[in-house]
Amino acid sequence: MGVLLGTMLAAAVLTGSLLVGDSVDGALRRFALQRLGGVHYAMQTPNRFFACGLADKISGGATAVLQLRGMAISDGKQINRVQVLGGDSKLWTFAGLEFQLLENEAALNEKLATALDVTVGDEVSLRIEKPGLLPRDAPLSSQKDDRTVRGRFTVKRILSDDELGRFSLSANQVVPHNAFVGRKWLEERTGLEGKANLILAGGDPPEFTPAQVWVPADFGLRFRDAGGVVQLESDGIYLGPEVARAAMAIPGASGTLTYLVNSISAGQNSTPYSFVIAKAGAALRDDEIVINRWLADELDAGVGGSVSMNYFELLASGRFEERERRFTVRRVVEMDGFGTERGLAPKFPGLTDVDRCTDWDVGFPMEAAQLENAANEEYWDEYKQMPKAMVSLEAGQEMWSNRFGSLTSVRWLAGRGIEKDFRAAFDPAAAGFVFLPVREQALAAVDNAMDFGQLFVGMSFFLIVAALLLTGLLFVFNIQQRAE
Repeated sequence: MGVLLGTMLAAAVLTGSLLVGDSVDGALRRFALQRLGGVHYAMQTPNRFFACGLADKISGGATAVLQLRGMAISDGKQINRVQVLGGDSKLWTFAGLEFQLLENEAALNEKLATALDVTVGDEVSLRIEKPGLLPRDAPLSSQKDDRTVRGRFTVKRILSDDELGRFSLSANQVVPHNAFVGRKWLEERTGLEGKANLILAGGDPPEFTPAQVWVPADFGLRFRDAGGVVQLESDGIYLGPEVARAAMAIPGASGTLTYLVNSISAGQNSTPYSFVIAKAGAALRDDEIVINRWLADELDAGVGGSVSMNYFELLASGRFEERERRFTVRRVVEMDGFGTERGLAPKFPGLTDVDRCTDWDVGFPMEAAQLENAANEEYWDEYKQMPKAMVSLEAGQEMWSNRFGSLTSVRWLAGRGIEKDFRAAFDPAAAGFVFLPVREQALAAVDNAMDFGQLFVGMSFFLIVAALLLTGLLFVFNIQQRAE
């Protein structure tokens, strides 16, 4: 009986450990599948936006989602770090559901509903971030305080874990606070009409259809024709590395980089906050500058004279540090000579869309007294963002390149086929528009995780040893009894 009891105890410990381990593995696999529902592939670009219509141009079927951060409020209860997802009816096919959220309706997951103590029919408020197309930490990005929007919604549905309630692309077991709203409402209120930053796809591997079908606007790019010049621009102001590579590979391409410098000075004369363009093919050495007539008169500077330029450099730490660089005046250009540059100048939100210099709102510190400079205000009234000076592209990139890019546009003399050539050269995957097999990755993470059965066996090792020792001692005791 003693041997039998010891053997039973050891077997029970082994079996229990393996069962508990298998149960944990099964729970992890279930959670991984619940947070994805029917989603097999996802393309997520948190800090960049693309056209919602891109999802319709992907083989295999997909849906576009606008995913933003926010907070939820109800009857004095406030939950921060809420994942707000704007989708259409296609989104719910991944949960096996068929319903549509109207403009004033929202669906909450069980965790968020419990935290707010709300149920179907109750009202909740959502305060949602309002991101710009240009990242907030980028040079010359708008820093306006109204970076959130608020809406009041009626709770239409409480989503269980099996109804995308746990939806998340992060490979962890923490259930997020999820709030789902209509994508159209979210687009309009955040100023991101027709934009998304997440595409979800089902079982078939999605692929971008050929370049003859997608267009640059799908990736936030556009071609503009002004004064016989065709210019490629980005909604995010700076051109990414793959966009710049594809554009510069087209014959006749010329890159430009536009920046707002702190001041341009000559001797005792100075003018604050001026746009300067760095341009390839300007026949300038890196220490030479071309200035327009207004600036030449303001600084009393002429050909052969010296001017200094003060500007902010964006450091890797995210701080701005002021630098100074000196140039020799190569030419003075009359105002109509820079007319084309005014029409092609980048449009910086919060900067080029205001009427007065004092209303400028950009991402680096500005001196209020300099913003009120009367002569500079007169220039802005008449010429807006027309550059006051031009330097070589190499010099401009040495001064103003940053992690967001080193070009604000690429230009060609007017000609046919440029957009077609760009579509043939541009690789969406190389630009970060790539689908990840999120379902496969989630299951692989579970399979490659620690073997919990072996873990619990190891943790119970002392019980197994104790059972074996008990069996051995009882066996020895039994032998001794028989011998006596």
